[in-house]
Amino acid sequence: MIRFYNSPASGVNITEIYDYRLFGEALNRGGFHLVITGYQLRWTNGLDVLKTIKASYPQCPTLMFTNTGNEEIAVEAMKSGLDDYIIKSPKHYVPFALRFAQCSIELPPGNESPDWKIHLILC
Repeated sequence: MIRFYNSPASGVNITEIYDYRLFGEALNRGGFHLVITGYQLRWTNGLDVLKTIKASYPQCPTLMFTNTGNEEIAVEAMKSGLDDYIIKSPKHYVPFALRFAQCSIELPPGNESPDWKIHLILC
């Protein structure tokens, strides 16, 4: 699914993050429009990802998909600025997130061209 959405024809550029180093590089580089994270990651958790993103990019839409969280985690995440908390359904979560991004992201002036892409971080 990621290969399909990361193709030139999709209008989406996905940066997969699987460790602290890549996360730091993506934060320093910037230019992303959406962050999608899970709650339970091998290298951290979704709440830490969310808090780090919102500290540097408070307007960046951030979604958390999980099948391991609970109500307390959802409440803490929403209070920390999470845009949506979604129970994971593997075949639907990336298309849902992209629809969310298309509705949430305002195109910068001058970027209405068909070459403009959504850049997202997937943790």
